[in-house]
Amino acid sequence: MNNRQLEFYFKDYTSYDELIERQDSIIDRQSPEFRAFEIAVKERIKPSKLMANITETGFKDQDKLTLIEFDTFSSKSLFETKGLVGVLKVKDVKVDMEDGESQVFDVKITITSRFDQIKPYFLSYMLSYENPNFSEDFFTESSDEDLLAVLLLYLFKKQLKEAFRQGLFRTYQRKEYNDGRIKGAINVPRHIQENLIFNGKVAYTSKENTVDNTINHLILHTYDYLKSSFPEVTVKYIDQDNEMRTIINSLKEAAPQYFTSNRHKVLLNSMTPLSHPYFTKYEVLRKTCIKIFRNLGISVFDGKDESVNGLLYYIPDLWESFLLHNYKNYFLGEEFFVDAANNLYIFKGNDGKDYRKLIRPDFVFYRNVDTPFFILDAKFKPKWYDVTARGKSLNPVYDDYLQVINYMVSYDTKAAGVIFPTNHGEILNNEFQISPFNEKTKFYSFEVVVPVGDCTYKVWTDTFKQNIEKSMSKILKVIKSKL
Repeated sequence: MNNRQLEFYFKDYTSYDELIERQDSIIDRQSPEFRAFEIAVKERIKPSKLMANITETGFKDQDKLTLIEFDTFSSKSLFETKGLVGVLKVKDVKVDMEDGESQVFDVKITITSRFDQIKPYFLSYMLSYENPNFSEDFFTESSDEDLLAVLLLYLFKKQLKEAFRQGLFRTYQRKEYNDGRIKGAINVPRHIQENLIFNGKVAYTSKENTVDNTINHLILHTYDYLKSSFPEVTVKYIDQDNEMRTIINSLKEAAPQYFTSNRHKVLLNSMTPLSHPYFTKYEVLRKTCIKIFRNLGISVFDGKDESVNGLLYYIPDLWESFLLHNYKNYFLGEEFFVDAANNLYIFKGNDGKDYRKLIRPDFVFYRNVDTPFFILDAKFKPKWYDVTARGKSLNPVYDDYLQVINYMVSYDTKAAGVIFPTNHGEILNNEFQISPFNEKTKFYSFEVVVPVGDCTYKVWTDTFKQNIEKSMSKILKVIKSKL
């Protein structure tokens, strides 16, 4: 009997007071469907499973280990999402009924950016900010398919480029030959079988360090599978990229046995992790290729298929990387520099022990190497706009505020602030006083306005770039006043 399919769609950092299934039907809290959702989230999606499915992220933030939180501070809220976006599938969720029977469900949870109300423009831009020129054809009619295509194609493309910079992957493979140029161990049984009549040939086995290997076959099979699943998107996003086209063609020329290799066999032979000391990027790519096949429904892993599968990103990390890229672009040639690799130990006593607590502000602005003068922390939670633009209570973001003040005191700067995305509009007043006893030190709040996606992607990106420039100009004006 086939499992019943349940699909749920959410936005990041959003509170929900009811559970709605894909067909827009509200799920009763006493129903087996609601219980299946609870079991999937509370029992099956453990932190270790999230870590296995989150892409390219550290785990310094507890939000990265939480997909959906049920124990919320709001009495009106049933549950709320955190900063993870993507798709997660939980198979074989068993719900025991009161009558002694049981039902089994497959639960699919999709979380998209709260800024993507219509099509995934914002998430796509965050994933590809260095080259955000998607074709309009990239965004098809089905928004959930868009998200999966964006995540899978972006990840494969990015990691393949990084791996290829290490060169074509080479490893030792056993090759079977039957000719007169013996360069390996003679295989007597096969020789008797293939050369019963003397013909000048000898059957032998050779161990060769070759590019024509299982991992490169896996990469090519993954490319073919993506192209068959998302043909127009793959042509636009991969085939028309000169670097990607060169990589794929190089692999096909160097690994001719790929054309006759069996995909099922290649997948099974690719399950063992790579431990090569040089080709480190190919291990990351190998995992991604297998993840792609699993997420698109290939079940050829002979019992090794995980019951919890997905592809997740921690979107605040994407936001932080996006901001750093823009700082480098807009502040190039200025009288200061921005450092994002900040590690500072604080709190030292008179007992001879060293500083004992590590802090990591997102962005520290320096006049020179030894003189920090401004702290700016990347934030992604939605409440910052309400606090700084609408005069609402500081309580929802108070922990973030104290964190930034701590950074400012520890680095001995006279100014600090936050920068966050919003789709509510520009903030007119960006400067705030700390307290009546400290009016010299200032706290700043900078917004980056995200357009609503009810337009073409080109119009959206043009508007977003203009908004980014406005925000960078605001920041630059404040920074120059502090120099």
